[in-house]
Amino acid sequence: MKTVPEQKRPYQNSVITFFCHRPLIANLLMIFIIVMGLLSFNSIQRQMFPIAKSPEIHIQVKYFGASAKELEEQVVKKIEFALNSQTGIKRIESVVKQHSARIIIALNADESSEEKLNEIKYKLDAIADLPNAMEPIILQNKPQLQNAVSLVLTGPDDKLALKRFGEHIKSELLARDVISHVQATNLPDVEFSIEVSRYALQRYGVSLEDIATLIRQQSQNISAGQIATENGRINLQVPARKDTIASLNSLPLLTTEQGELLTLGSIANVKQALTEQLHLAQLNGKSAFYMRILADESQSITAVAQSVKAYLDYKTPLLPAGYSLYQLVDTTYYLEGRLNMMLSNLAQGALLVFIVLSVFLRVRLAMWVMLGLPVSFLGAIWLMPFIGVTLNVVSLFAFIMVLGIVVDDAIVISESAANEAANKGHNVENIIIGASKVVAPATFGVLTTMAVFMPFMFSTGPNSGQFMAIAGVALLCLLFSLLESKMILPAHLAHSPIKPLPSTHWRTRFDAAFACWLAERFLPQLKQVIHFRYPVLMLFIGFLVGAVLLVKTGVIGFTAVPKVPHDFPSIHIQMDNNASHQQTIQAVKQIEQMVLHVEQQTQQSTGKKLVKDTYIWLDNDTEGEVLAPLVDEQSRPFDAFELARRWQAAMPTLLGVKAITIESDVIDINQKPELSYQLYSDNLNSLTAATHDLSAALAEHQAIAQLTSNLNTNQQEWQIELTPKGIHLGLSSSDVAKQVFAYFYGIEVQRVVTQQQTVRFMVRAPMNERQSLSSLDALPIRINQHSQVLFSDIATLTTTNSSHEIHTEQGKRTFTVAAFIVPSQKAQAMAIRAAIDTQILPTIKARYPDVAFDLGAHLKEQQQEQSQVTVFAIIALLTVYTLLAIALKSYRQPVLVILVIPFATAGAVYGHLLLGYPLSMMSIFGMIAAAGVVINDALVLISRVNQLRDVMPLNEAIYQGTTARFKAILITSLTTFIGLLPLMFESSLQAQFVIPMAVSLSFAILFSMFISLILLPCLLFIAYEWKAMFRSLVNVLTLTRLKTSP
Repeated sequence: MKTVPEQKRPYQNSVITFFCHRPLIANLLMIFIIVMGLLSFNSIQRQMFPIAKSPEIHIQVKYFGASAKELEEQVVKKIEFALNSQTGIKRIESVVKQHSARIIIALNADESSEEKLNEIKYKLDAIADLPNAMEPIILQNKPQLQNAVSLVLTGPDDKLALKRFGEHIKSELLARDVISHVQATNLPDVEFSIEVSRYALQRYGVSLEDIATLIRQQSQNISAGQIATENGRINLQVPARKDTIASLNSLPLLTTEQGELLTLGSIANVKQALTEQLHLAQLNGKSAFYMRILADESQSITAVAQSVKAYLDYKTPLLPAGYSLYQLVDTTYYLEGRLNMMLSNLAQGALLVFIVLSVFLRVRLAMWVMLGLPVSFLGAIWLMPFIGVTLNVVSLFAFIMVLGIVVDDAIVISESAANEAANKGHNVENIIIGASKVVAPATFGVLTTMAVFMPFMFSTGPNSGQFMAIAGVALLCLLFSLLESKMILPAHLAHSPIKPLPSTHWRTRFDAAFACWLAERFLPQLKQVIHFRYPVLMLFIGFLVGAVLLVKTGVIGFTAVPKVPHDFPSIHIQMDNNASHQQTIQAVKQIEQMVLHVEQQTQQSTGKKLVKDTYIWLDNDTEGEVLAPLVDEQSRPFDAFELARRWQAAMPTLLGVKAITIESDVIDINQKPELSYQLYSDNLNSLTAATHDLSAALAEHQAIAQLTSNLNTNQQEWQIELTPKGIHLGLSSSDVAKQVFAYFYGIEVQRVVTQQQTVRFMVRAPMNERQSLSSLDALPIRINQHSQVLFSDIATLTTTNSSHEIHTEQGKRTFTVAAFIVPSQKAQAMAIRAAIDTQILPTIKARYPDVAFDLGAHLKEQQQEQSQVTVFAIIALLTVYTLLAIALKSYRQPVLVILVIPFATAGAVYGHLLLGYPLSMMSIFGMIAAAGVVINDALVLISRVNQLRDVMPLNEAIYQGTTARFKAILITSLTTFIGLLPLMFESSLQAQFVIPMAVSLSFAILFSMFISLILLPCLLFIAYEWKAMFRSLVNVLTLTRLKTSP
């Protein structure tokens, strides 16, 4: 038998040779990377979760007094038409309500939102026929913000004083260097209200419009020009603005027939108060002013939170008596807890990896291999800001994920170098020879793993932030691992002589026993496996088919994102459109009482407190919310999911409620319904009927727990029609409408910009005259300068329904039907959706051919993201195949490597079954990460088999190659699996987000060890066997053709 030829001479110009002969440069490079990483670690941006960048432009329209339909016709449709020809727009969605509309313009992922903002602004400015009475259009890019701290100011029942002091605190916060975003909500704006009774209007023969005109004329600062004197120019001005109650009360208004001068204060009640909308904002039963301090994508939430805490320390002692400034939510507290949890798991995993390495390698070798971890990790932290990756829970998990992967190439190189030194003596040349033997497969192994991650840097879906964070960290760690294993590690091995151990040392005996086990136990078993290669292959195929069936039959469910219990669960309530403000307030307070009752029961049964505070508020007339921040995680008797279940069971019966949503999951997408359909049509009747039919069909489905729809968005509307008498008197509908609008809503006479906000001055009727329709009958309608008539004499009222809220997409009316699946069948959501798509939708589509159906927005994004992941996987496989073909110098062998990947993913599926987790997008990412390790192990083994084939028969080459690489494959698999064990069994609730990915990666790699050492040798033998059979068949056919030819 031939012997393996020695490598003639190491590559004199190789990177390994250069650094082995210049250890000083290797050490300086290592120190530089470590120092830069440590400096970056202190300043790197920190976030709770990565932000998915989705370029959007928001248009806000306000038209006070306009109905939803009027606003749609006069404003929204014109804006949508103006933007029809605009390029770079993916989708335009509009939500129109009474008084306001919001238009969301979703841009293509590659578009610059700043450039599009300017283009869209130019097109909006060109719309010439927008109503004069509407507010200026607000156009802005969607801010990418994360909540850092929430503050609540409580104080006296004087809400105006509370509002003023809250705005003062807001301005002080914004004056701090780090803080640039403060959102103050839940209390209305301040306004001046000038109320004139119906009696005063009739007595003095004036209208509200007359009074508003007189105020405007006499309440303006007027410039009187300049005087040029010898000492310079002097400005002249008439300071006539009236912006205080006293100055308005003294404003001359009119002169009576008796010559009496009437001031505004003599016929009107002037007051400064909050705008006339019912509001509710209470913390633990006290009136509150709520502020959210946010960080944008360029800021670190820890820096923002530290600035807020410093302000709290400064401001608290200075607060007036009766006021309290309370920190309701501090996300950085939980962020630091999550980061510490991840760092703890990282440290535990690194320790376990070191222990595993120390068992199979000399301790000094294990130490040099482990040195690759800080170099790789700190190098990645150094460059993370340059690729837009922040330090967050997901990116920290990525470090844990690659904990065992980044040392793979270092293990292979160090083991080969150590074997060379043990056989021929320790010197620089032998270390170079040993490292050079495996440098090519080790390098291509890292490159193929990087190729698997690279496409995900271009993700654009809802989980793109998570994907880019994981892929970015993995790529940077692998890059620095490649540099460390080729430049720094060989230099350390070359200049760190390892003395031979005595035969009695445990290491010597362990190595001997391991080698004996390989030769006497593993090798005979391997020969038996290869002898029965086809039954073995069928066994592995059955293993793969079983995993597929587990997923297809729903035994293992699928959820887009793992569920993570919230630290601040909340209950959102939506009332019917015709519900009164008081009904909404009463419903919110009833829910608050229910939350307090459940908390009392919890404390009685467990002896522990769970809910720390309750904060309630109204979003608008028909929506409200109850927020219940929880105590620290370690002090909770149970998590937010169990609390939500108890809330649901104790929920009282509420009148006028349209929908109640309990939010107990950190991940927003998990709060959304599993089924969602959007219906589009220009034919409103067909659209309404189709929506009704779909809602009815879904309501009868046994898997549906709760059904929601925005179809019933009508509210009661009274329409005014002129009587013949009114027409005869020369009145027009617009004349009457303007006077009724002024009476009930008011006329804006001026605005004054203060340091804190813009204050409007409104002229209107008193509140007690505007609370019922009966007061409308007695409203004086002015005919001309000298005469008035009662409303009831010239107009009648008829009742009808009007749209309270209008939804459009791409200019078409749309309704949405959404459904939550019963908890016991959530894992089968995909199968239920498929059944509805094939059994229910076709019937309704046939019934209404002019109605288009589509998935709801968030489900469509999920579907697109899954398609994108499939495309990325194909691109990654093609890249991997190309790299493997170059490394192995073969077209066929890369196919064998790629074929073993599905078997490893099957291991991930069984891991989820064993530990009881559903599959998710995070699980799929773990499988993708495992593919890189599988490829690396297969590449190392096949490369060795190819080397041995030159000097021995195929079967011997497979036997010897597998045993030669057994130790390296075993160590790389065990280090990754064991390094992830602490995270897999992490008890922290927030770790649930990343545990499925850890399960996928660890079990896929554990199974890949058996695939590489058992299945792959069988596939190699089968491939060469089939190749020989094919050649024999070709030869026989050739000979037959030659014999039969004339």
